[in-house]
Amino acid sequence: MAARHRHHYKPHQETLPIESLNCRPMSIVYTDCRHLKLVDSIKLPLQWEPDVKTKQRIEQLKEKVREMIVASADKPSHKLSLIDAIQRLGVGYHFETEIETTLEDIYETYHEMANDEDLYTVALSFRVLRQQGHPVSCANVFNKLMDNKGKFKESLIGDVRGLCSLYEATHLRVHQEEILDEALEFSTTHLNSALLNLSNNPIAAQVVHALDQPIHQGLTRLESRHYISFYEKDDSHNKFEQERGHATSAVECYMKQYGTTEEEAVAEFQKQVTSAWKDNNSECLRPTAVPMPVLLRVFNVARTFHIVYKDADSYTHSRAKFKEIVTSVLVDSVPI
Repeated sequence: MAARHRHHYKPHQETLPIESLNCRPMSIVYTDCRHLKLVDSIKLPLQWEPDVKTKQRIEQLKEKVREMIVASADKPSHKLSLIDAIQRLGVGYHFETEIETTLEDIYETYHEMANDEDLYTVALSFRVLRQQGHPVSCANVFNKLMDNKGKFKESLIGDVRGLCSLYEATHLRVHQEEILDEALEFSTTHLNSALLNLSNNPIAAQVVHALDQPIHQGLTRLESRHYISFYEKDDSHNKFEQERGHATSAVECYMKQYGTTEEEAVAEFQKQVTSAWKDNNSECLRPTAVPMPVLLRVFNVARTFHIVYKDADSYTHSRAKFKEIVTSVLVDSVPI
């Protein structure tokens, strides 16, 4: 087997100017250790060109965010929450250098930090660092959430926000990380149960979307639309598609070749897809065999296929879900 060459992550320089975004420049106010406020008040055309004064304001805001990222903080978890919000808003590429430097520093003391945090923060920290390619170990971190029987503590069941964070973190798992396989089953089961009592709670829409589309398996620009909507408590985006279209030809071929039922064939394909995601996650952990920007392009192809085909063949039947996806990213401006 060829030796893996170490590639240190370097932020790529081919970034789009903020002027090209289909939205008004964002005023970001950091009001709490876990929250960013997005203030925007107008829809603008796709080819919007800011005037000189607006460009200056954009640069001022970007500089302010850079200062927030690199500034010292009482707790690293505050910085991780800030970085997560910036990335989920889809503007992380403006601050790649600052984010990389900050997460490098946090990674050095990650295990010390994780011992003193709650479920939400422990899972968030794990996810954000692994997304950046840091090979953080799950065992030492998540073992503290287990009881003396090796099961996740029952006291975690009522922490919906923490369970959602844990659920998102499990999608960064690789092979032989059984504790994260168990965490996925645990969080999925109890999030579905919690939905029965969350009808009037704003977090319900976030849970529903997460169960349908995990952050790590989504496309950044598309997911940022949902993230903004959830923050603004916009219930119009609360959709959860469960319908399955006609059986795909691959399923039919598998059924015929191995003499299985449709349910058995689908289960086998889901098993293979899960294994493939773990392979992808492994390849993105440092040191990587090829530069991270190259890996991310391949990863985004997998994400695209996941979004288009996970519920039905949305490419073939493109007038419904696929049309909505393309329209939301390329045509519609951000509704505020």
